[in-house]
Amino acid sequence: MVSIAELRPLLSGPPGKRYLLILWFYCDASYDSDPNLDPTGVVANRYVPRTFVVGGFLATDRIWGRIEDEWAECNKWAGVSRYRAAAVNSRTGEFEGWKKEKRDEYSARLLKALGRHGTELCAVSMGLKIRDYERIISEEGRRKWGEPNVVCFKQCVSYIAQLMGNLGPAYRFSTIVDRGDDLNGVGDCFYGMKDSKRWGFGHRLFICTAADAEDLIPLQTADLIAYETFKYLHSDRDPELVRHALKAILPHNKVLGKWWNAERLEGMKDLLEDAQVGPSGFIALWDNEDLEKERFIVG
Repeated sequence: MVSIAELRPLLSGPPGKRYLLILWFYCDASYDSDPNLDPTGVVANRYVPRTFVVGGFLATDRIWGRIEDEWAECNKWAGVSRYRAAAVNSRTGEFEGWKKEKRDEYSARLLKALGRHGTELCAVSMGLKIRDYERIISEEGRRKWGEPNVVCFKQCVSYIAQLMGNLGPAYRFSTIVDRGDDLNGVGDCFYGMKDSKRWGFGHRLFICTAADAEDLIPLQTADLIAYETFKYLHSDRDPELVRHALKAILPHNKVLGKWWNAERLEGMKDLLEDAQVGPSGFIALWDNEDLEKERFIVG
């Protein structure tokens, strides 16, 4: 298992640049991928998911170091190699044969490890209704904005960069994505945003890389928030269907999320169609009033 302490020198810049103060955003993707559960999503022999989410947590390495220790203890208590959101909830894989009581106790311990850090741990997520995106936005518009994973990823990155507006100029953030096909191409997006002359927050972006959740515990926390946000958005944001894990996080940690559904996409259609950008380009689309109310807290 690689720790944050081991990773920090690799991603914090050369010795002469150690004055930078690096925040870390660990993120993962979650979406519906089983055509057997929704045969109507199969179009031209291709299954089109209904909901796609990129989500994760942002914190300083000091906070991540504490979470790592607590999370590792929870995994050790449970006798598992790592947390896997879908497997925990379905009690499959390493969790097969678990009684509901053990699963709930395991989840409660993990959530406590997150909740104790309050607003110094910030969840950021972005959801997209893919079928609405393909129906409402033209092929040319989607070419400009990118595949669903890129759309969701760059919205998360943009929100974090703007969320850091109250922090000093030395603050940057690095993004670690869970390695896999789900987030292919987001590195180019990140560096395109970093170098963009159209957007005034590129200076906040530092490094983007991929790693495995087996090696980095913070990616396991990203699995949790991406999965729970997906389940919520997939239910069309029915308040009655907010799951226990999300309810447990909301009162303690800062949780910021957005989604583009049919109504939102219709309202942005002209902007998306006319934008002079490629998938790595960027136009800020977060609501300004949200950014005025929300700021990231560094203890």
